[in-house]
Amino acid sequence: MTDTVSPTTQFHPYSRPDATPVSEREEHGLPAMLKKVGIDSNRMRNMTEKGRSWGRSHPGRLLGGMAIAVIAAGMLRGRMHRRPSPTTV
Repeated sequence: MTDTVSPTTQFHPYSRPDATPVSEREEHGLPAMLKKVGIDSNRMRNMTEKGRSWGRSHPGRLLGGMAIAVIAAGMLRGRMHRRPSPTTV
């Protein structure tokens, strides 16, 4: 089956004629959640860039923290999957 409809038209024949255009739909996902708690997307970009620049200037601390997190996650995983030892009475 070949789609012969121009992709620049607003409504595709498979969508309802009364469908809301994408540009007018309600936001969802991470941007909507951040907006609910009062964090602007520009502020989030600034915080991300600040973290990246700190990581670039302190690579040793960053790698050390990541190593600690991986070791701790492995220890927690091992503890969660450990079988209880049989008790002798």
